[in-house]
Amino acid sequence: MYNHAWDIVAEQPDSSVFYAELQEQLARDIDYPLGRVNAHYIKGYAYAKMNYFDRAATEYHMGLNIILDNNGYEYLRKKVLLLKMLGIAYESTYGYDEALKHYEEAMAIARSINYTSNIANLHYNIGVIYRLTNRPDLAKKHYYQALKLYKEENDVERIAMVYNLLGIWYNHASQYDIARQYLQLALNLSDQHPDQLQSKKTWFLNNIGENYLKRGNLEKAKGYYLQALDISKQLKTPYEIKYYCNNLGDLYQQQGHYNQALAYYKQALEYVDTDTDAIDDEYRRTCESISDVYEHLDQLKEALQYKNELLAQSSLLAETKEELNQQNSVYRMKEVQWMLERQAQKAQLLTAQSENFWFKFSISLLFIVLVYAGYQAVRYYRGIRAVKKWLATE
Repeated sequence: MYNHAWDIVAEQPDSSVFYAELQEQLARDIDYPLGRVNAHYIKGYAYAKMNYFDRAATEYHMGLNIILDNNGYEYLRKKVLLLKMLGIAYESTYGYDEALKHYEEAMAIARSINYTSNIANLHYNIGVIYRLTNRPDLAKKHYYQALKLYKEENDVERIAMVYNLLGIWYNHASQYDIARQYLQLALNLSDQHPDQLQSKKTWFLNNIGENYLKRGNLEKAKGYYLQALDISKQLKTPYEIKYYCNNLGDLYQQQGHYNQALAYYKQALEYVDTDTDAIDDEYRRTCESISDVYEHLDQLKEALQYKNELLAQSSLLAETKEELNQQNSVYRMKEVQWMLERQAQKAQLLTAQSENFWFKFSISLLFIVLVYAGYQAVRYYRGIRAVKKWLATE
């Protein structure tokens, strides 16, 4: 049941939750704590896939509550995963400080049990947090540590992803030759391992395009952007299609080809789902860009229309970020509750151990008293016999 719930978690997260709940009940019936932990981990992962990060965090906390201070190897491995996923829940809702705290706690445990694959993953995640919080040198340090471990594990997909991150880092640092080298390494791996990396290849192409754009080679940049767009259309990935259309629109706008830029921006709008993309940064970017193009074309009525749409999207984004901050507050309260529960359970354990100690001490004392009484009785009995024997001889 665990394997089935895990196998379908990516494609059918709602069904995965159903099977994980059955697994949890079965594990409870047979008193198998690790089975319950696994069930909470899968449910949390499934909820995160559905973007229900509050539910995901709740499941991760429930798993951690079962583990408590159990130092068995399998429990510690699972604790690393739960803390890492809890960090991802925070990261996904802009709680970067909390995410970093959980990643570092998971890292300490992973190192203590030599959990190499997740030490590498945590270096990767910590590096991303440092990048998002504008600490680039720390980010680079963790990227290189992750890369070293991924190479030892021969994890091709992760190696390519770190090459890509290093390429982005060097692009931002204006070290374009080094950036291109790393991005080309990532692209080469995607060509060598298409089954594993085809979905990532578009990002590598896009970032090479950005590298050329920063160098001022717009035609080279355009070629890579077009390749990325073509593959994303084949893979039917709407977010990537919007992103690459916007990049091409920006490039044409930079060249002063406003009608061609407008065509790509409007192509990006064709892939917008107004129900799910209401707070999509790419949607807002598209609206802003179309408004700018219409201004350049002196079509002010159309420019105002998209400017109003941009303001509406900005308002929605602000409301959503506030909602996510409230979610993080809930997570933080769960952290406090979890810590209090741990302390309470530790106190109960200490009390039980203390009571057990005094019980054992009382039994030991009683045993000593009984032995001593027996010893005295034997001495007394021997004394009586000796007296009787003496009287008989007299």
